[in-house]
Amino acid sequence: MEGAAWARRQVTPAAAAVALLVGVSTALRLYAGTRIDGLWIAPDEMIYASLGQSLWETGELRIYGGPAALYSLVYPALAGLPLVLLGVEDGYVALKAVQALLMSLTAVPVYLWARRLTTTGWALVAAALTLAPAGLVYSGLIMTEVAFYPAVAVAAWAIAAALERPTLLRQGMLVGAVVLAAATRLQGLVLVPVVLTALLLAALLERDARLPLRFWPALAGLAVPALAWGAWRVAADGWSAVLGSYSAAAEAGYTFGESTRFVVYHLADVLLITAFFPLCAVALLAWDAFAGREPSRAVRAYVAVALSLVAWLVVEVGVFASEHVVRLAERDLIGVAPVLFVGFAAWLGRGAERPRVRTSVVALAALALVLALPLGRFVVEAAIPDAFMVVPLVWVDERYAEPDAVELAVWSGAAVAALLLVLLPRRALVVFPAVVLVALAYASVAATREVSQRANWDQRYFLGGERGWVDRVADGPVAYLYHGERYWNGLWQTLFWNRSIRRVYVPEGINLQPGLPLTVVRIEHDGRFVRPDGTEVPERLLVASNGQAFEGTRVAGITQRFLEESGLTLWRLQPPPRISSFTRGIRAEGDMHEPGRIRVWRCAGGRLYITLLPKLSKRVLLRVNDRTVRTLRFAGEPHVNLIIPAPPRAQVCDFEIVPDSLLGSTIIRFERG
Repeated sequence: MEGAAWARRQVTPAAAAVALLVGVSTALRLYAGTRIDGLWIAPDEMIYASLGQSLWETGELRIYGGPAALYSLVYPALAGLPLVLLGVEDGYVALKAVQALLMSLTAVPVYLWARRLTTTGWALVAAALTLAPAGLVYSGLIMTEVAFYPAVAVAAWAIAAALERPTLLRQGMLVGAVVLAAATRLQGLVLVPVVLTALLLAALLERDARLPLRFWPALAGLAVPALAWGAWRVAADGWSAVLGSYSAAAEAGYTFGESTRFVVYHLADVLLITAFFPLCAVALLAWDAFAGREPSRAVRAYVAVALSLVAWLVVEVGVFASEHVVRLAERDLIGVAPVLFVGFAAWLGRGAERPRVRTSVVALAALALVLALPLGRFVVEAAIPDAFMVVPLVWVDERYAEPDAVELAVWSGAAVAALLLVLLPRRALVVFPAVVLVALAYASVAATREVSQRANWDQRYFLGGERGWVDRVADGPVAYLYHGERYWNGLWQTLFWNRSIRRVYVPEGINLQPGLPLTVVRIEHDGRFVRPDGTEVPERLLVASNGQAFEGTRVAGITQRFLEESGLTLWRLQPPPRISSFTRGIRAEGDMHEPGRIRVWRCAGGRLYITLLPKLSKRVLLRVNDRTVRTLRFAGEPHVNLIIPAPPRAQVCDFEIVPDSLLGSTIIRFERG
């Protein structure tokens, strides 16, 4: 009884409120995550899942058994554990619960940090806002943003705490938090210059030039793992390997002009992902701090960290996006949101002081940033995986279909926000956090709906609604033959849900997909496919698109809709493994919007039987082995039956049907002699 009474005394109303926020957020995010019925962002989700499974099963970070550049360590360990312990299906659901809790726990360090700067009530507001951004939709996906979101908040808090009082313990916590963030996502390496810049700003704000000297333990603590990491990666794979899987980022041909534009765009995006007011509030706090009017050392430390974090993340992400994303890379910026909410709460707790001149300058600068965004370029469906805040704007564009609808909506909203920032009476202070909360919550709901619809579409049409169809029937190791199909993300989906697929083969001359370990095979003239060392493929079970036929028996299959391929088939191959034919450009219903191609191995003495439906075509060329053998001109007949013989003594026959417009077919069948 005494223990229970002690526990009740320790649980303050504020702690209970934070726990309630975390619990409600976890429940809502888990519910939203369960509506996302499968993986969507390809190949990122599949890569992290495979890395995690490999880490727990073999102790190595590998992608479907093949070598992998280093992506991160912490997140694969998090994602892989439930997938290995509970299996793919149950582990996938359990992982979403873990991720919903982890992202929601970001509210705890935000509350504790904000509580140092303002009242309990406003600190709770900061915690609540931390749980509202659309970026938390990533809790339903297998993405590093899940762990990086809280990791950045903890690291920023640790840096500010050390700046406020640079004890040895706090500096040690700073080092640990930065290393944890970098191990969670290599992007976290940007926290090293954040620390250095924050130190310089803090020295300026404190009027203490010797302040950085007191941080030698932290600087040494950061230098040792950084130097060890660099030496290890350089010795293993050269300088480009220091950035692991992001090594291409250091090798791109950046230009100053384009990089600068994208830095500006991403600073404007910070305004969007935090609903305008928080960044403006932090700017006003910083104005007072640099003018020497800030009495709180804790707030001055916060300002140094917040400005450094925003600046470095915006520069890092903007420059990277200018070459590699060419849109808003919002998901790489969401870590700044909790930090800005802390400053927003501190500003609100002081009555949202807004001297007219400086507030007008800040409001106009923020408005100018939003006006600088080329919304027509960024508000497109292809941008959604990287920027969930554009979802409501995409809806506006689709609904109104007016050339300037999106611009009018965003610019009007930003103008109203700027006016409110300058003119809203102090007695209506609650309007600021209310507007932010509503805007973020609406974008979050919209993003959840959009992502769930798109992910569920992928499951239905890439996997025919049968996710683990290979594992259910396979009685041995399975291979997958990727023959250059256009929708390569369907391959990643199949690999994730079917663990019995151990290897992916690709014929010579087919473009390799990034990130996926593939084994190149050579297809001989008699259809046998052999590995680079000349040995035959050992697997006797093979998955391939329905455009391919093999010598063997069909074991199972799925139907894919609205794709060029009609589905996938699991084959039991006769030894030696041989491909019989390969068809490309002919859709499941028989239509051809482009030339239809049929390659047949061991074709000598055979014939191709064709029934064509003219539809919109007026003329069709029939070619065999790059030679035109017949030209058809339609004159109103409903269909045409043809027989095309294989060239004498040919080993491989390439048949080509070249229409001048939409052409249909009902029969395309090769029969050997």
